[in-house]
Amino acid sequence: MFLDELLQQALQEVVRGVPEAASLLARFPEGVWVADTSSITLPKAFAAVWAGTDGDDAAGVKVAARWNVQHGQLQLWLGPGRVHDQHTGVNATALAAGSVWLGDLGFFNLETFAAYQAQGVDFFSRYKGGTSVWTAAGQPLNLADYLAHTAPHSLDCPVLLGAERLPCRLLAFPVPLTVQRQRQARLRETARRKQQPVSPLAGALSGWTIYITSLAPDQLSAHEALTLGMTRWQIECLFKLWKSSGLLDEWRSADPLRIWVEFYGKLLALLVQHWLTLVSAWQRLDRSLYRAAQVIRKHAFHLATVLRDALALEQVLMHLAQTILHTCGMSKRNAHPLTFQYWLALVTA
Repeated sequence: MFLDELLQQALQEVVRGVPEAASLLARFPEGVWVADTSSITLPKAFAAVWAGTDGDDAAGVKVAARWNVQHGQLQLWLGPGRVHDQHTGVNATALAAGSVWLGDLGFFNLETFAAYQAQGVDFFSRYKGGTSVWTAAGQPLNLADYLAHTAPHSLDCPVLLGAERLPCRLLAFPVPLTVQRQRQARLRETARRKQQPVSPLAGALSGWTIYITSLAPDQLSAHEALTLGMTRWQIECLFKLWKSSGLLDEWRSADPLRIWVEFYGKLLALLVQHWLTLVSAWQRLDRSLYRAAQVIRKHAFHLATVLRDALALEQVLMHLAQTILHTCGMSKRNAHPLTFQYWLALVTA
């Protein structure tokens, strides 16, 4: 209970980075918010409180995060592993007008998108197959057939979505044949695992990357939409860092209570690690969260020794910030550019 309250208090501290480089993200001054969840299996002793997804006696915790990629603010919520993404609390807190919401299909909800629009917040999301599409004039649209006649060209047109007739733009981009085949293989594997036939609609749309957005063409061109869609993967990288480097889903004990305490301790440490990265090197678009984490880890014992001395702690933090700033950069790639290169290329083009 103490650690849970400590985490909640820590999350009330709003720490922002100050991005200095001009990029696609700078076009949205209130930031681009990406959201995702990650599930962590717990000992069965916690099943009554933290219900998992693999049976009545399974236990797990779902970590939901909403992250402002532009300024770095991070919001977290914890809930039972079997709770749906849309019920995790991610959408319970309002965003500032002028923000852009960027979520994956787990958060696809037309009512939520309409609520965001009413608040002055734009949304950008992948299209969820099966959602009814109407032309701007209100005529039903068979998306699969329409795209078949559009190929091999991309599509950018105003549409209405769902029973709500939500007005938005629909952008569709054909993918290479190799990517289509990979997607179809995943569809067949999912269908085999669930013992269901492959959806004909999913198969027909597998050759396309499709987005919906409330952003107007003068705010985001079709070409820029591909880069904005790529930005969502940044939060995937954050969760990967927490698990691979922070070992958030690994334990050194078999005692359930010790495991739970270790989980909270690691989550608090990762939050502080994120803050240090924000105040150290957020002005670098080529920042490497992994390299920053490595530097912070090497200074962990030094930080622990000066926690009771405010002046010494300040000096250590300043030294640490400078070290992170000058060592956390990533090299540019020509063959397979990194996301920050696409952000910059859209400004310099």
